[in-house]
Amino acid sequence: MINNIVLDWHGVLDTVSPMTLRYKFLRLFIKLILKAKFSQAWHILLFSFDSYSHIITDYSAGRMHPDDFWRHVESQTDPKTAKEFKSALMQVKLNHDLISKLQQIQSNYKLYILSDCPEDKKNIINKLLPKPLHFEQIFYSCDYKTTKREKHLFEILIQSESISPAQTLFVDDSPKNIKIAKQFGLQTLLYKTQASADQLTKKLR
Repeated sequence: MINNIVLDWHGVLDTVSPMTLRYKFLRLFIKLILKAKFSQAWHILLFSFDSYSHIITDYSAGRMHPDDFWRHVESQTDPKTAKEFKSALMQVKLNHDLISKLQQIQSNYKLYILSDCPEDKKNIINKLLPKPLHFEQIFYSCDYKTTKREKHLFEILIQSESISPAQTLFVDDSPKNIKIAKQFGLQTLLYKTQASADQLTKKLR
């Protein structure tokens, strides 16, 4: 029996998924290549794939201040490119289909957010959190100086809320995060952003 639903933000509650961002960054990469700005293009490629860049991980985990991160981006590119990169990274598009489904069922479950999220993006998200939904707690990586990929964020969720992993459904669009969640005994749903929010209700039956 599922009593708790833990939701990722990017690619789940927000339709702007990491993969969507990578397509945008790839277009920016190609634009720089065509202008023969090869060094800048290379750094944009690194920034686009967090598994290749400890800087992105430190920024997401709150171990690197956003001001320092954006200064670093500008030092490796140029002001215009950095602005385009930041505009893409800070974009939010609420998943109204999923939010509507959650609103219908939330009286039966405790809802949580577990998200790898830097401080500046967190501030934007907090202003746009869907008001119809009540979240018991929101776990942003920047507040705990760790990420889901580093596993400790899952430990914090389970210990601080004293939730039963077997009674908790973790919803994320990343296969890697889903794999880690399973190691903690959580039930899981690999969410496909472009698919219907009925994925969730089918899983809960």
